[in-house]
Amino acid sequence: MPRVFSAIEIEQTEALNKLKQVRNETDLGFKPVPTEKMHITLQFFKNTDKQEIKKIEQALNNVQQEPFNVEIRGLGAFPSKNHVRVIWAGINSEKIFDLHNQVSQHEVPDSSQHEFEPHITLHRVKKLRKGQKKTLHEKFEKYQGRKIADIKVDKVKLFESVLKENGPHYRKLKVKKLE
Repeated sequence: MPRVFSAIEIEQTEALNKLKQVRNETDLGFKPVPTEKMHITLQFFKNTDKQEIKKIEQALNNVQQEPFNVEIRGLGAFPSKNHVRVIWAGINSEKIFDLHNQVSQHEVPDSSQHEFEPHITLHRVKKLRKGQKKTLHEKFEKYQGRKIADIKVDKVKLFESVLKENGPHYRKLKVKKLE
């Protein structure tokens, strides 16, 4: 059954270049996310059928929000800075929570076990060695509260994520322009 997610794709070149710089600066041998796959996930669904995908698409169709700007600010980690599995750039915007609420107006349960925390994944981390932890914490400190870039959010997309040997392949299923 398909894995799908609704997201804001990062498309502006200037923001992608700045995210790439930060990603490269924090690369201590981790698995970096390619810039062409950088996005802000709104909802993620592990196993969906065609009817559920239609319900998610309908929720996207019903979104009524004007385009807005978000600020990419600071760095963080999931599940925590002491037990790092994902390194991310933060998102500073109240309007993104409004968009998330609208996109979520359907009956399909998502696969997230956490409250919505908007972010852009930069790295996936399998194991953090002792020396890396100190260096990484210095990077977190350097970027704490620091603005990385601004992006304009003018559309939300639904993607299917197809797992392949060289990582996931994203296929666009639906695009909803904000107006």
